[in-house]
Amino acid sequence: MKTERERKYLREDGDPPEPADLAAHLAPWGLTVGEVARAVHKDRYYDDPRLSLQRVGFALRRRTGEGRVVATLKTLGTVRDGEHVRGELEVVLDADAPQGWPTELADAVGTVTDPAALHVVMSLDVERRDLPVLHGGVRVATLSFDDVTARKPGQDRRAAWREVELEWAEAAPADAGTALEGAAEALATAYGWTPSDRTKLERGHAQLLGEGA
Repeated sequence: MKTERERKYLREDGDPPEPADLAAHLAPWGLTVGEVARAVHKDRYYDDPRLSLQRVGFALRRRTGEGRVVATLKTLGTVRDGEHVRGELEVVLDADAPQGWPTELADAVGTVTDPAALHVVMSLDVERRDLPVLHGGVRVATLSFDDVTARKPGQDRRAAWREVELEWAEAAPADAGTALEGAAEALATAYGWTPSDRTKLERGHAQLLGEGA
């Protein structure tokens, strides 16, 4: 299981900044951005009727998009001022395989609940724009702009919001990490982004239950 580290922000309505504008804010930190990649993800989150995974801080997701299906389990981690650090186990699935969970995911979920009891508890549709963040020509992070729509199965009500994520690359060097921390603060200040301590799943639940942003 790898460790995922990212900064999350909420952003107001409107299009993301242009890459050239972002690059100007990143330049003082020795960083630049690459080409924009666009994608649409359909994310389905699973839990049992008692929401046992959510109660222990787990999130189990099946993502369809970019021509593949990926199952991901995220574990309880630490969150502070919009920085999320947590364990992540990710498996690419065979699109033609029967429904179910790979052994390593089923075993991890089985420490909390019976995998056979899982069902979809939240659906998220995500329109994403990704930009690689480069340091010395090497990708050290990914900057993502997400337009998210959430709904619960069997309900017509929807919640929508816009996020920014800056996710560290798995093997980003220490000097790049320091630059990324400074750059994240500079971008948030320049564009008025608000640090978010909620995951997408948590925000979907909260907004659909009327618990605010």
